[in-house]
Amino acid sequence: MRLENLLSPDRVLVGVAETDYNVVIRRLVNALQNAGHLRNPERALSDVLQREKLGTTLVGRGLGVPHARTDAVDGVTLALATTKEPVEGSPPDSIPVRIVVLILAPKAESNLYLKVLSAVSRLVEDEKRRERLLAATTPEALIGEITRAGIEVQRGLSVLDLAEDVVTVSQNASLKNAADTMFKHNLLDVPVVDDEGNLVGLLTAEDLLRIGVPDYLMRLESVAFLRQFEPFEELLRKEETLKVGQVMSDAVCVEADAPLIQAA
Repeated sequence: MRLENLLSPDRVLVGVAETDYNVVIRRLVNALQNAGHLRNPERALSDVLQREKLGTTLVGRGLGVPHARTDAVDGVTLALATTKEPVEGSPPDSIPVRIVVLILAPKAESNLYLKVLSAVSRLVEDEKRRERLLAATTPEALIGEITRAGIEVQRGLSVLDLAEDVVTVSQNASLKNAADTMFKHNLLDVPVVDDEGNLVGLLTAEDLLRIGVPDYLMRLESVAFLRQFEPFEELLRKEETLKVGQVMSDAVCVEADAPLIQAA
């Protein structure tokens, strides 16, 4: 499958005037709603904006990739916008962000979800291609440029190209070591690899929290009635014995050489 197969003119916005990143996201969600691709538009928007609160999805090379795993869609769903002016925010490099790709996927669709993230990242690797995308004046012309790029949604993925200095944890590492790694690098989630370096899952802050907090409490609006550190007593008791592989989320089996972009 190629990247353009996941897009259609009714999901592409060209030359959007807004520069507020969240407003651009709302417009992309609206485009998906109008095209009939969302089961629950309000839930889709809420899940994406909630993901944004965890950390920016301005990923560099002029690209923003707001994304979420959500029950609001039946399959991996994309929408794309270019903007007249750079969106507000702080990308990790000096390249103004004018291309925004929204990616939604069911929670059980981790494998394809990560492949699509990887394919989207390759879309802006070439500076001249990025300029041609921004020069497109119609959705059809923009999709045509993506078609000429010939980007395949790869079968195999690994964390090796996730970043130049990717941080991972072993599935056999203790939770204590994994939590220390996440704290040291200021991470809310971290890729989990097997002994050969293949990506097998994702460990998130929520996974750690669930060890100490019962599932029914995770659904409450507030847990202020709990003593301050009570939820973490269970985690502290188990952090040396539990292994990452026992608690990580959405295990996937992948190869060893394609970028992913914040596989969260």
